[in-house]
Amino acid sequence: MNELSSLVSSLQEEVKALKSERVISSAATVDNIDSPIVDSVLQEIAEREKRKSNLVIFNLPEMENGSRSDQISEDVSSVRDILANLGVVVDQVHPLRLGKFDPTHQHRKRPIKITLSSSGLVSE
Repeated sequence: MNELSSLVSSLQEEVKALKSERVISSAATVDNIDSPIVDSVLQEIAEREKRKSNLVIFNLPEMENGSRSDQISEDVSSVRDILANLGVVVDQVHPLRLGKFDPTHQHRKRPIKITLSSSGLVSE
């Protein structure tokens, strides 16, 4: 009985020692993380936070003729119609065509980015 008691005591001390080593080694690991890795992860999180209220619409035709202001007016109208059909009500719409305009590609359909007031509207 005495032997079992001393064996249990020794095992308990060994477990405590192993636990304290694990805590110390995990704390040392956290301190040794490369700063560039942490910076890139934080930048990625910030980018995702910034973009979470964006919406991109594809295959919306561009005007073949007309000024840039005419194209913007047409885009605003089309985007409002699409959002209304989806049941999303917004006060202001500022569509932005992504990519460079190329007049040689007359039937090109550049995507449109819209930034909504909240990310909740994007997921609706």
